[in-house]
Amino acid sequence: MRTCVTPLVVQTANLKAVSVKQIQGVDGAVHKRPLYPATIWMPSTLDGVVGQGVTMHHTEAVGLEQDGQLGDVHVLVGMDIIGRGDTAITREGEEAWFSFRHPPKGQAIRFEDEEPV
Repeated sequence: MRTCVTPLVVQTANLKAVSVKQIQGVDGAVHKRPLYPATIWMPSTLDGVVGQGVTMHHTEAVGLEQDGQLGDVHVLVGMDIIGRGDTAITREGEEAWFSFRHPPKGQAIRFEDEEPV
């Protein structure tokens, strides 16, 4: 799955399409959508303070047909970005945490190697 952006992002960032890409939607239908070169910045936070974050250069984002296709979200980070780093989704108490690190550390997290709690 590719990173996707809404028309609002395209307009606000003044993105210019470089090609057209055929993509398959969740409904199975194939659509021709514009492809935009983009740099994606994902902020990092520690104790509520925004840090340097991660910048992903040389990314291409698929333009969605209309705003609202992702609810209130305007950028959907796809596996084209997630696959470039280390990703973990964990729980602490009642909270779920999504963590992303780039560049990857090169060491897999293998929960099956741990003793059951």
